[in-house]
Amino acid sequence: MEWHEFLVNQLKYGPEDPLFAKAAHASGKGKSIGLYKIVPLHLGDAQTVIRMFKRTFARAGLPPFTPHRFRDMLVAEGYKRQLSIAQFKAWSQNLGHATPKTTLASYGSIPAVEQGQLIVKIPNKPFHWNRSLRC
Repeated sequence: MEWHEFLVNQLKYGPEDPLFAKAAHASGKGKSIGLYKIVPLHLGDAQTVIRMFKRTFARAGLPPFTPHRFRDMLVAEGYKRQLSIAQFKAWSQNLGHATPKTTLASYGSIPAVEQGQLIVKIPNKPFHWNRSLRC
């Protein structure tokens, strides 16, 4: 959240700008080698983000996690929040997915124990068969 606030408040990023932007070599007088500036351009490919995650976790002494594991975590959090359909659509778009179908099919699988707990909580309402429906 602090990173996002920095991008919005300090760098004046907007909703279309990337959360993980390219870093360009800073140029100009008084700049030393190794300093970078952040430019509001999307990274060229996912491998760049994967390398960044891997290095950052290694520096922290943690096992590497991929950006996809973060999506899994965020989708699971969305489930816990019991989002409306419109909210879940927005949540999905925020993950970079064009449709919630991608989010539901690829991320945030529900463990079997939790699946059972959710099924048990479904209200028991009478089912009325509509004979006009054909399978």
